Amino acid sequence: MKINIHWPKALLMLAACLISSCNPLGVSGPSRSAVSEAEEVGRKEFERYFTKCGDSYFKRDLFIFGLPKTPLAEFKDVVFDVKQLDLQSADKLNGVEWKGRFSADCKVMRTYDEEYSAVRGWSDWKSGVGIPNAVLATYDLEKRQGQWKIDGKPPSESPEEKLRCNEIPK
Repeated sequence: MKINIHWPKALLMLAACLISSCNPLGVSGPSRSAVSEAEEVGRKEFERYFTKCGDSYFKRDLFIFGLPKTPLAEFKDVVFDVKQLDLQSADKLNGVEWKGRFSADCKVMRTYDEEYSAVRGWSDWKSGVGIPNAVLATYDLEKRQGQWKIDGKPPSESPEEKLRCNEIPK
């Protein structure tokens, strides 16, 4: 039996299918919407603790491993990243639909101190926070039976007490 394939039409149909995100070969992979949803969940958690003013994020009473506690810090060029992890058989049997890790890193930061340092006010800008990878936050994310968990717990709806933009020293 001979099958006649009209190649231009077949290629056009395949291109349309790929553009519309259909799955003609039944290959499973990361859902772009799940990754976007995970980034939104991670950002929302991050912004419970960090205040965004203009193009900077601020955090009061910051503790970064290896550095002294900082009364106030400003971060610029904050980059958010989501990495999808492979689901294991047990994950699937437990109803896990998606799992991965959210991280927030910065390129530059400075601190403000008016009590404990010899230099009162804002420090000079530092690249990479002076620690490897300049990681501000990392959360393990999991979507199970339609519900997101952050580090094994449901996301909190209550905001942390954080700075207001008008409280930040110039």
